[in-house]
Amino acid sequence: MTGTPPSPAPPAPPNVVAALPQYDVGGQIGRGGMGVVYAAVHRPLGGRSR
Repeated sequence: MTGTPPSPAPPAPPNVVAALPQYDVGGQIGRGGMGVVYAAVHRPLGGRSR
């Protein structure tokens, strides 16, 4: 294993952030054949969604 830290997760694109106004959308946490998954917090509920 190298001593290089992992690169930061790519941020959500602006169109994703704009489509989810009740969420604080974070960085990408997964990617696969069906799409991309971003970390998010639902502001009114204060909960984390993955």
